[in-house]
Amino acid sequence: TVAVTGANAGIGREAALFLAQAGFGVVLCSRDQEKGESAAAEIRTVSPEARVSVVPLDLASVRSVEAAAPLIISAAKELGSPLRGLILNAGIWPGSLQTTADGMELALQVCHIGHQQLTQRLLPDLASSSGGAESRVVTVSSSAHAFADEVGTDDPLYASTAFDTNRNYGRAKFANMLFAQELAKRAPPGVLSTAAHPGLVLTTLFKELG
Repeated sequence: TVAVTGANAGIGREAALFLAQAGFGVVLCSRDQEKGESAAAEIRTVSPEARVSVVPLDLASVRSVEAAAPLIISAAKELGSPLRGLILNAGIWPGSLQTTADGMELALQVCHIGHQQLTQRLLPDLASSSGGAESRVVTVSSSAHAFADEVGTDDPLYASTAFDTNRNYGRAKFANMLFAQELAKRAPPGVLSTAAHPGLVLTTLFKELG
């Protein structure tokens, strides 16, 4: 079974469909459960034999991540196979500075911090279910990480620096790259960490930019 974040639209939904058609159980993680269920229904329409489940996950909320992790593990087992893969796909590119209820900048929490917390909670199951073959954590990266060249991490809420939407998103994607690389070094045996750049794809990611 593979869990996919941001699976109700865009790259996440296409990845979920591909995996389901290939015979994998797929857990669709979506902030909006109704949209997640709609995506699952579409997958079942295209592939009637698909094994799919939906778990609510708001990466902008620490509590939501904590609640989602055990649900993902349970959903994988209910689909008939243990969790063997995690695709960290969800993202947001806000056009203005936004702070979450946890006091973090929105893009950084959704794109990186939430994913890091989710991965940390799922790693033991990913490792224990590998069964001699590597489980995978795939971080969906972006060449936009290059926008982060002038943004440091010492002022995460821009108290003393001007907010720039491109550099802000770039910082989040740069954090993704660092995370994927460091996870590759620190992951327990049986877990492989990779990063995948899908290229420029016109998805709902750009809706915040107008």
